[in-house]
Amino acid sequence: MKSNVGKIDKIIRTIIGLSLIIIGVIFDNFIWIFGILLLFSAYYSFCLLYKFFNITTLKNNKSDNNCNCGCK
Repeated sequence: MKSNVGKIDKIIRTIIGLSLIIIGVIFDNFIWIFGILLLFSAYYSFCLLYKFFNITTLKNNKSDNNCNCGCK
């Protein structure tokens, strides 16, 4: 699994995920499931929909020698 979720995207997913979990628990409905999915995608830095549409929110820094592109 190659990472495709950037730092800001992770923060947004975490905030929305926690909010959905809280709303789901308070109102006793199924929306908490989407919150769990968002938290998992934030934790693993991977979104299946991003992979399907070939999207990434990672910043490309070509001068950085610690890139995760496998070019070493």
